[in-house]
Amino acid sequence: MIKTAYKCLLAQITVIRLKWYIKSAFAGNVLEMYSTGLYYDRGISVSKDVKEAFKWYLMAAENEHF
Repeated sequence: MIKTAYKCLLAQITVIRLKWYIKSAFAGNVLEMYSTGLYYDRGISVSKDVKEAFKWYLMAAENEHF
């Protein structure tokens, strides 16, 4: 039961983290643009979406993330 509660809490934290990544990315944070791409690329807290991941990776690259 504790493991299940822990997994639920971890999932909620991951969703909150993604929301902050996106907010920070739109504010110009290049690392968060890349991190958001990783979430979409790997399907973390969202459905895996390669096109959406590419959009974020490209945004990061255009803003000089190497």
